Amino acid sequence: MKYTLRITPAAEADVDEAATFIAEDSLNAALRFYDAVELTYRELRDHPERWPLFELLNPRLIGLRKCAVIGFHRFIVFYRIEARVS
Repeated sequence: MKYTLRITPAAEADVDEAATFIAEDSLNAALRFYDAVELTYRELRDHPERWPLFELLNPRLIGLRKCAVIGFHRFIVFYRIEARVS
């Protein structure tokens, strides 16, 4: 089954902010970070159920999952599986 990944503008801004922070020390590391984010997004799209639910009491956050950016484990992607595309 295939899934569609929808990246919110806020998430895109967070990625850019993190890359800017990383670039202060190393431009090459920031470029690797962007590549790692893309790889992480691809993994989430292809295998979204691989990561466990992130249990929270707030009902608005039911179904939330989290995954570390591959190779940059201090950066976390939060996501929700909403619908499948055939």
